[in-house]
Amino acid sequence: MRLHRLSVRAFGPFAQTVEVDFDAVATNGLFLIRGATGAGKTSLLDAVVFALYADVPGARSKKGLHSGHADRGVVPQVALDFTAAGRLFRVERSPEFSRPRARGGGETTVPAKAVLFERRGTQWAALSTRHDEIAEIIQDVLGLGLEQFSKVVLLPQGDFAAFLSATPEQRRTLLERLFDVSDFTGVEAWLADRRRETGAELQGHQAALAADLGTLQDVLAGAPVAASDTDWSASSADDLPGALRSAQETLATETDRALAELDAARLADQAAARALTEGQDLVGRRDRVLAAQASLASLAESQELHDEAVAALEAAARAAEVRGELTAFARAGEAVRVAAERVASVEPVLGGLAATNAPMPLLEDLLARLAAGERLVGQARDRVAASRARRDLVATLATSLRRLQDEYATVDAALTQAIEDQRVADAAVSAAKDAQSDLADLGNQVNTLSRLCRLRADDEADAQDLELEQVALGAARETAQGLRERYQNLYQARLDGLAAELAAGLHSGEPCPVCGSASHPSPAVTAVPVTADEVAAAEQAWQEAAADTAAHAERLAGLTAARAARQPELGKESRDLDELAEALTTARGQLDLVTAVAARGPALKLAAAEAARMTGDLVRARTILHDEVTVAGTALTDARRELTGDRDAGSELLAEHGRVCPCMAAQVGAGALLADAERTHELVTRAVHERIQAVRELAAAEQSQSEIQAELTRALADHDFASLEQASSSLLDRQTVAELRRQTTEYDSARAAAQGVLDDPTLVGALDTPAPDLAALRQATTEARAALLNAVAAETLLRRSLDSLLRLSLSLTRRCTAISGAAARYDALRELADVVAGTSSDNALRMRLSAFVLAARLEKVATLANERLATMGEGRYRLRHTDGLAARGARSGLGLEVFDLWTGQARETSSLSGGESFMASLALALGLADAVREEAGGFDLQTLFVDEGFGTLDDDSLEQVLEVLDGLREGGRAVGVVSHVAELRSRIPAQIVVDKSEHGSRVRLLGVDDAAPAA
Repeated sequence: MRLHRLSVRAFGPFAQTVEVDFDAVATNGLFLIRGATGAGKTSLLDAVVFALYADVPGARSKKGLHSGHADRGVVPQVALDFTAAGRLFRVERSPEFSRPRARGGGETTVPAKAVLFERRGTQWAALSTRHDEIAEIIQDVLGLGLEQFSKVVLLPQGDFAAFLSATPEQRRTLLERLFDVSDFTGVEAWLADRRRETGAELQGHQAALAADLGTLQDVLAGAPVAASDTDWSASSADDLPGALRSAQETLATETDRALAELDAARLADQAAARALTEGQDLVGRRDRVLAAQASLASLAESQELHDEAVAALEAAARAAEVRGELTAFARAGEAVRVAAERVASVEPVLGGLAATNAPMPLLEDLLARLAAGERLVGQARDRVAASRARRDLVATLATSLRRLQDEYATVDAALTQAIEDQRVADAAVSAAKDAQSDLADLGNQVNTLSRLCRLRADDEADAQDLELEQVALGAARETAQGLRERYQNLYQARLDGLAAELAAGLHSGEPCPVCGSASHPSPAVTAVPVTADEVAAAEQAWQEAAADTAAHAERLAGLTAARAARQPELGKESRDLDELAEALTTARGQLDLVTAVAARGPALKLAAAEAARMTGDLVRARTILHDEVTVAGTALTDARRELTGDRDAGSELLAEHGRVCPCMAAQVGAGALLADAERTHELVTRAVHERIQAVRELAAAEQSQSEIQAELTRALADHDFASLEQASSSLLDRQTVAELRRQTTEYDSARAAAQGVLDDPTLVGALDTPAPDLAALRQATTEARAALLNAVAAETLLRRSLDSLLRLSLSLTRRCTAISGAAARYDALRELADVVAGTSSDNALRMRLSAFVLAARLEKVATLANERLATMGEGRYRLRHTDGLAARGARSGLGLEVFDLWTGQARETSSLSGGESFMASLALALGLADAVREEAGGFDLQTLFVDEGFGTLDDDSLEQVLEVLDGLREGGRAVGVVSHVAELRSRIPAQIVVDKSEHGSRVRLLGVDDAAPAA
């Protein structure tokens, strides 16, 4: 895998777009990434990781990647071009971020986006926009996950320095993330799961056994035998079979005895019930005979009432046959009465128009005259309605004429104003044409003044910064010189005191590690010992001061060059910044005014055209309104003339009505309201019609009454009724007839039932037998039934207890067998799982199975690391895997130690100095990278990054480390060194420089042919 180009925008400290051309900066294979602390060196590496894996390594969160220097609405984006597995890819990602809502308050969350392209020929082809698909493709072509990539490609020295001094368990955690030991951890998990499952199975069987024993205790708790006294919950699995058999035998014996007692109680209960039934039957027969005798005596006393009811029912039956004639006669009389009342009710309405005894022809002539008068009133009403409508039309036409006259006046005034507006619009169009010709000259003038103001302001600001940088550079140089002298003095003192430090470790009788002598006649001493940490701290302070001095010098050179570049253009301008700003403000005001006038040109042309169109429209509208006013006046005159004719015709119709219908003179006069006349005509006409109809109905009702009376007289004689009143009184309603029939039927039924009992010899003979004692018989039956129920309950309890005991015995026996098998399996799996998990006493090192496998990987890593460490540190040290037993029972098997070839002794990795620790961790990181690459199938990593740690090296060690890094460039590999050590700037010419400012960080490329600043 090789990186080609990285583009970053609004990401981390980078507000603007930043681009890094790795192909250009890695031409020689080795390049330096440097910058001040917090500038964003590590953020560039985070951008690479985020582009590939949509996440950042370490404890940093991917939710806060949006740059705080960029505008909240700018979308953060990272784009990376890289080659992997012989294919060229480009991945573009945007992390999730929050921005202000476009409408309203609050914020909205913008989701993460990603696109993966592949170069095919001369075009980029999109492979996917789904996060999961992109992750699968990158995992397939790289062969590394996020954790592996961040440790194998980025080589963070701080992590591997911690790895050197970590505990075996901490090393196991890191190695598990880098090496795939999932098969072995799966075995550990499988055994642990099986141990839990078998343990749970054993506990389940034991819990089920305890539950069954509790059930057994409850079942036998009520049994009246000795087995119920046994404490079954305390019984062991070995004792259960014998105890269960004994309980079964006892319960079986007691059940047989209870069954015999139940049979005897059942026979006694049957005999008592039979005696009680026979006694109750005898008493019942005696009671029936006595009741029949009493019933016959009572019925004899009510014989007369029964005969009267029979006679009433016979008379009611005859009267029912003439009920229709009686009803018809009554209805005829009612009809005559109603007709007479109706004739009488019509007379007051007619008044003097018709006498009470007026003949029918007179009434009919009156109807004809009323009809003719009603027609005349209707015609007069129509004339009045027409005149009313005509009057409304006159009012409408008058209103319309006034409205048209008002509109004519309004249009005439608008036409005058439109002619004036057209004149003003034409003048504005001419002014806009003049402004358009001056627009270009004013724009050039504003651009020139704006550029001069910007150059003058930048020059004055750089002049002030130049003075400050000159002062700061002098102070930085003095500080760096003083720190350099202090470091040299401490370093020399350290060298001078090494002999005394070595002498401090000599003991009488022990050989000297340098000369081997056991005698130490004159050990060296020093007054003020200097430690290696003090020397390293002094060197670090000197290197930082030197880097600060170089930064000040670089900024001073940049400011001087910037001012020199501006002089060719500023030398021709004598005005200062205030004068230029005032001239620019004036020019901009003129330009804005002219621009505004010129910009209105098209709109003014449209306005002029619109004014001309409006004038023409108003001229045409005024002509049309003049014609409409003339027509409306003519229509109004005609309508008024027709209204006068309608009124005259109405008066003539009312006079004709008085001649045709003089009988209505009192109700309808020439001056009466037409609505009252119509109502009066309608009332009188309806009254005459009702009088004629009432007279006819009265005559018909009287004729019908005579005919019905004759039929009624014949029907009464046929049914033996002497008069109408006798027939009417014999009629009975349905309820009374039903009640009389019920009484006679009940009387006959009661008499027949009583006589039937007295005619039965078996019932009458019961009086000759003495009555039994039913109370004694019931008491004997109750006692026999209670004895039977007790026997049934006892037998049922014993039988159920025996059945439950038999059923539970089978379950308990199977449960004991299952417990034995589960206990054997659990013991075997527990022992094996504890050994594999490293918790068993048989595992002395307390190593997990996966840690045992990782120990082999760690040996391989140490071997590969020693190949690089042999070049560094003059070949003195070797890393060595050890499985020594850790202190206080901690897990062992993944230990690391350093073997010193000069002394032939092994020691803890924590005893290495700062520089030695850096070289060892670098060698370990490179070895681990090689091992992971082999584990991943030999994927070739063409780009590596080494992050920090070089400040702890002396000159010789730095040379040795750089020699190792040079060796990494074999095969075209690119190696990026992340450091702010000043010495590396002269050793590594190709550099990526990250500069920070209050507006966000920027990136420059140095030592690249034809390279301009990247951002």
